[in-house]
Amino acid sequence: MSSEQLGAAQNVLKGNLGGAWDITNGYQDAYTDLGIARRFGGSAAAYSLRDIGAMNGRVVKVRRDLAGEEADAEEDFSASQVQSGALENWVNGKLENTLPADVATAAAAYSLRKVKASYASNAVRIRRGSDNVEVDVAFDSDDKVSASSAITNVAEQGGESGSTNATDLNGFLNESVSGFIATSYSGIDASYKNFTSDPTISNTAFSGANGGTQSRLTYQNPFGYSVSASDFDGCKVKVTGTVNTLSGGNITIKPNTQSNGGGSWTPAEGNKVISDGTTGSFEYIFTGDGTNLFKSVAFLIDASTTVDVSNLTFEFIEHGATVHTWYDQAGSNNAVQTTAANQPKIAENGALLADGVDFDGTNDYLDFSEDICDNINSFSGFVQAKSDGATSSQIIFSTGFSGSNSIIGLGRGSTTSRISYVNNSYDIASASALENGCLLSIIAGSSTAKGFNNAVEGTSQSSASINPVESGGLGAHNGTGSFFDGKIKEAIFYKSDQSNNRFKIESNINNYYSLYNDANEVTGAFTASGENSFTANGTDGFTLGSATAVAFAGIELNEKVPDNDIIYISFNADLSVSGTATPTVELRKTSISGTLSSDSPSSGQPAVIQGFNSFALVSDDADAKFVTFTEGDDNVTFTISDFKISRIERNGFVPTWYDQSTSGNNATQSAAGDQPRIVLNGGLVKNSKGKPALDFVATADHLDVPIALDNINTASAFLVWERDVNSGNGAVAGQLGSSSSTSRFYTPLFTSSTMYFGYGNSSTKISMGSYDANRTYLTSFVTGDTNAEAFLNNVSKGTTALQSVAIDAANGSIGRHTSSSTAFALDGQVSEVIYYKAKLQDDVADLNADINNHYNIY
Repeated sequence: MSSEQLGAAQNVLKGNLGGAWDITNGYQDAYTDLGIARRFGGSAAAYSLRDIGAMNGRVVKVRRDLAGEEADAEEDFSASQVQSGALENWVNGKLENTLPADVATAAAAYSLRKVKASYASNAVRIRRGSDNVEVDVAFDSDDKVSASSAITNVAEQGGESGSTNATDLNGFLNESVSGFIATSYSGIDASYKNFTSDPTISNTAFSGANGGTQSRLTYQNPFGYSVSASDFDGCKVKVTGTVNTLSGGNITIKPNTQSNGGGSWTPAEGNKVISDGTTGSFEYIFTGDGTNLFKSVAFLIDASTTVDVSNLTFEFIEHGATVHTWYDQAGSNNAVQTTAANQPKIAENGALLADGVDFDGTNDYLDFSEDICDNINSFSGFVQAKSDGATSSQIIFSTGFSGSNSIIGLGRGSTTSRISYVNNSYDIASASALENGCLLSIIAGSSTAKGFNNAVEGTSQSSASINPVESGGLGAHNGTGSFFDGKIKEAIFYKSDQSNNRFKIESNINNYYSLYNDANEVTGAFTASGENSFTANGTDGFTLGSATAVAFAGIELNEKVPDNDIIYISFNADLSVSGTATPTVELRKTSISGTLSSDSPSSGQPAVIQGFNSFALVSDDADAKFVTFTEGDDNVTFTISDFKISRIERNGFVPTWYDQSTSGNNATQSAAGDQPRIVLNGGLVKNSKGKPALDFVATADHLDVPIALDNINTASAFLVWERDVNSGNGAVAGQLGSSSSTSRFYTPLFTSSTMYFGYGNSSTKISMGSYDANRTYLTSFVTGDTNAEAFLNNVSKGTTALQSVAIDAANGSIGRHTSSSTAFALDGQVSEVIYYKAKLQDDVADLNADINNHYNIY
């Protein structure tokens, strides 16, 4: 037969279900499996976190339950988004891409990145320290200030100082600035004039014979004035030339604070010494030290030395820069400092500072042009800052005046970060967090004013209604004191209470700067002690093998956990890599094997279980610094993966589990307190086979299921689940008609340590035997022509005579045996529930195999 396709352009080997036309081959593409929920005439209801009939559509609605949101946000997610981590990232705030000044109307927004999408002007106006040339700096193509940011010449404050030929920030900070001028011999102090006769001096050469004591010649910087110590800090000067004659002594080259030969000092690179008899080219580069100003380059010529030096060049080759104006991206409230000596630094050594705008703690500050606050009972501020460690009382920003009790701001004390409010300061967190770089937030509403460190609330005070009488600024209290010694990358202010938007604003800032949560909460990778074998997987987890001694594996937190503060963790555990491990997890001091430092509610050392784990570890003192897994059994190996850690709770709940059949029988729960969880402490809930699942707490959690079956004589159900315990009452799911004593379809039901198929007139119609906690099972319940049958992991557990009773009431549930009763509530996880209005006794093996192929249960 020839290779041509049939005239109908249809692939004769495979039909197309939902496939697209293949233009290349001229036929519809290969068979597309629509999922188990669409087979055997289609299911009556199908709930799963994999795609079993959703056709890439939504499978679950998730409610994010986090402090700092106006209302619990809800989003729909597809199976691929569940699996890819998009759902988990959304709950954790990692997908918050609305810029801070777009979340709500900001009073002022200062940043070295774009924080308002529509903003199209410059980020900062900066002054080059060496020559006072000022330029506006734009955002680069990535919407941040960088070496590639375009620059524009502006008229200098106090009169034109010059201009630059550079077009970008890198060029501006590394532009060669020359034009040094020789000091005439008459301008040298008499004590340094010892040549036998006046030397020959030009801007590029000097020569002569020195007398019996040392002499000095100087070359002044090109602007005829001194470059201040702060401006010269981080600047580089290069001196080159040619020695034609040097006889009788040495030449020493060094920077000077004066032009007459006095005030020489030694930079970090040392002085340049050219030895007696040396000829040829030389180069000398030195850097400002932040202590000494710079006026000239001095040549110290030894006594009785004859010199001839030519081809001299002097140039600034790397510059520092300070901030004249930090432009307000939200309006016209620019933060400005016109006095050069009080301008914070933004660059040195020809490059931007890594941690933002640097305030020196002595006199640097930026004034707000307008008020950022109308009343201190309606204000919010978010500042990303880093302290340089000085322990004096400092203000990062403030507005208001102490005499009128109208202050609101953020700062630090000797050992803490603080809010300033009314006329007092209140501690937020340890200053060590600020010294590492953190996000500080202050939010004042009608009743309380609160301070937060990296989204964790640290203080709450009663608010007051006062209008600040001073506009304030960044880096000091009204420019008069409490100067901040540290850096600021971003500061966003609102004339409103942003409690309801706090999570969105803080998450966006955190996502950009990587300040807290998960890998940002720890220092380095997992390590081990007392182990027989150990393999670390960075901060994600590890595999630990024990021998005969107690073994420890743990990770160090970047900050100690204050007494009674909580560390929220989640992870997946495989406890049977070798043997059966029984590790615990806890907080410890000093090292991963140090003194135990955990308290309730998760007990001092909660036991780790197979599969998904989540715990809230409470510090019982102020020195907890390590999260540790401890294994006391001999010759076992276990693996921890997908380790999540945070100082804030990050949970996701399920109000709707979408029906992937065509029936529209969505499983729902409108009461927030009764919704099962899908993300706990930042981690996606998974069963012991590593597959996504919903987690049900026996006290309340359940989903209401509409009438999914017509009659228990033509009904089949397939469920993937596991329990956290193997005792007590419970049920995975159930359907029940109005004839409650005869219409049971409980799949399965638990009493004590035994599971049952509840069918017709009995809740325990078929005993399915015992079961293990924290183990994934597939249970199947099918009807045939004469009987109903129950299966556990594709093994029949018995049959019972077929009964005929209608399911005519909406009393179905997942997480309970019925929606109206709490008597049999599930404490465990459910990954999949599928109902068919069909007699599938003859097809049960095929359906079980399909499900098992995904979950690998048996």
